[in-house]
This record gives sequence, structure tokens and C-alpha cells, in this order.
Amino acid sequence: MSHLTIEGVKIERDTQNFAHYPTQAYDNWKQLLKKQLKSIEGKASQQFIEGLTKIITFIEGIPHIANLSQFLQEHTGWQLWPVKGLLESESFFYLLSHRYFPVATFVRSGTDFNYSPIPDLWHDIFGHIPLLFFPAYSNLVEYLSYQYIARQDLKEAIARLYWYTIEAGVCDEGGNRRVYGASQLSSIEEIGYAVSDYPIVYPFDLEKVIDCPVKIDQLQHQIFEIPSFDYLSVIEYEFDRYLQCSSLCR
Repeated sequence: MSHLTIEGVKIERDTQNFAHYPTQAYDNWKQLLKKQLKSIEGKASQQFIEGLTKIITFIEGIPHIANLSQFLQEHTGWQLWPVKGLLESESFFYLLSHRYFPVATFVRSGTDFNYSPIPDLWHDIFGHIPLLFFPAYSNLVEYLSYQYIARQDLKEAIARLYWYTIEAGVCDEGGNRRVYGASQLSSIEEIGYAVSDYPIVYPFDLEKVIDCPVKIDQLQHQIFEIPSFDYLSVIEYEFDRYLQCSSLCR
């Protein structure tokens, strides 16, 4: 395991200060919420819609991270960990492996209204938090994060698997493609593209996924569809077998 401890990463915890948010941030949040609630209709997975209803009162404006974290902990065992910006990957995955979800405290500016070069509060809260209420998703987040820290020899493979499931993931839902990936759910452009005829959609195959390069700064031209949202639990089992085989081969 890593030498990091929860105590060791507390220096990275940020304090949310509402006095520091410019007026534009409040306006952007409300516009993003209004537009994205419309954009996800008929595109987001049913689990995301259900999870969103649980937190909607918290996110009608810029959310109080502490209040939402308390609610989340009571219902899921997860907590939110406010950060100033992008964490180093080791700290990011270490927090996730202990059921702390890092959330940036800043809100994208007007120039980045539909896109933020690094994850902001909107992406972290709207894209990820609704699905933490579902064990198939939250357990996979925790599991992959633990393995990222434990298996330094497979960090790239694990990061790719995390990307093509947790960040850029789609599933079949009654014969229709639905989105559960946070990068797409929090982006008006991305979610529409993900369910269109434009991307190349492959049936999920573990080895193909972990061999597929990731490009996070552009629309996802190739995605991997799982047969159902609950298949996320199967992915954990499949990757566990893959890790066992790779250990035997070392």
C-alpha cells in the first residue's frame, strides 16, 4: 500500500468560502443546472436520475459542500473532500479508496461555461455524486482506487478502466444507450454526442478497455457500452481475476 495516510493528505483539504464566489459563478451554476436538467432527458441512466432527485435541493444553487457531505455520509457512507483544484493522481485515488470524494471548490468561469479544462465543483457534484447512492457504482470507484494505490505496476491500466467506466461510461437500458459517465453527464455537448451515431461504440471488453489510450480533452470518439448499469459489479469481479492472473505471471 501507499505511504500516504488520511492524516497526511489533510493539508490538501480546502475551505469553501462563499464570499469568494463572483456573481458570475452563481449565474453560471444556475444556467448549467437549468440546461443540463433538460439535456439529460432521455440520455442519462435511470440510476443517475434517481440519485439526482436525492440531492436536487442541495444543488439548486452553489451547494454547501459540508451540508451535502453530511447527507451523503448518512445515506451512503461517503464524504466529500473539498480541494482547490486538480489533485495528484495518487492523492486523488487514495481519498476515493477511503470513501472520500474530492470536489473542487471553484466554479468554471464564463469563458468555460460548457467546458472546464480541469474538474470543477459543477463536474464533481452533478456528474458524480448522484451515482454514489448505488453500490454497483460506488463500490467500483472504491475498488479501482484501492487497486490503483496497491498495484503501482498497473496504474495506467487502472486509470484507463476508471476513465471508460466512471468518467466516460454508457450502458444499455432497455435497448437504448444511456449515459452514466460523469464527464458526459456534466457536459451539454458530451452527453448529446455520447448517445448520437457519431462515436464508435464497442461492447465492453476488459482487456480492450485497459489497452485503449485516453484523451480527456476532446469528445470521446470511442466508448465502451456495458450491458446494464449493474454490470459495474461484474467489472469489479473481472478485474479482480485479471489482477490475480497478472500476479501469477510476475
